[in-house]
Amino acid sequence: MNRNPKIVYLIQLMECAYKNVDYLNDVIYSALSKRQEYHRIGHLHIFENQLTHEIIRLEVKKYAIEVESRDKNNIFFDILYHNLKSYVIINGNL
Repeated sequence: MNRNPKIVYLIQLMECAYKNVDYLNDVIYSALSKRQEYHRIGHLHIFENQLTHEIIRLEVKKYAIEVESRDKNNIFFDILYHNLKSYVIINGNL
């Protein structure tokens, strides 16, 4: 099966960035730990939006990141996006 180079790149990027569950938990914690509306229980991160009173949850699992939110744009996605931007994958096959 011949995969699209863009798909191969995205798979490699995700594997590189999120291969370590503890690292990802630390990234989220370090970004939000000083905020009063943030709470962490193990791999579960909870953020309450003070304006809308929406509670947003993110759970880091071994092979998945599960986000529970009414909005597609939220603070957890911003953190994940900025973390991904810092990775560069060099592959001669691409």
